[in-house]
Amino acid sequence: MTTRGLSTGAKPTKVESKIVFEYYPDMTSRPWMADAKQAGGGVLINSGIHKIDLLRHLFESEIDNVSALMLSSREDFTVEDSAMLNLRFKNNCIAQIFLSFAIKRKPPIWTEQSIYGTGGTIEIKRDKIYVHAEDSPEPSEILSATGDGIRNEIKAFV
Repeated sequence: MTTRGLSTGAKPTKVESKIVFEYYPDMTSRPWMADAKQAGGGVLINSGIHKIDLLRHLFESEIDNVSALMLSSREDFTVEDSAMLNLRFKNNCIAQIFLSFAIKRKPPIWTEQSIYGTGGTIEIKRDKIYVHAEDSPEPSEILSATGDGIRNEIKAFV
């Protein structure tokens, strides 16, 4: 198994990931998102599919087994507003994904991901990426986006 960006040559014996995505969208400007007939699904199809595709790419493997719990708690939704997935990949990597359109918080969109490998851990928390190397007592911050993330990304490439 060669997990792009997760391995430095040695094959990891264990790779796991945890993803959290929380957002409370205002449905007045896009009511179709909360309607099962128009949207076809809720937070899982709207946002979860991107997290699943990311893991498939990082783990370079297809999903072999899934267990899921879904919940609809918002009165303005006829689709699921929360989902929790446990995934096992064909190469024995595992992942857990929690998604919610029902949690009110500041900042309004929260996302974090941790990737655990035999050589250390990569943590992505909103606009910062940290690497915790197995042989280092302190994490290294390798990216910090301040202010407008899109503007900073464009500046990095121009």
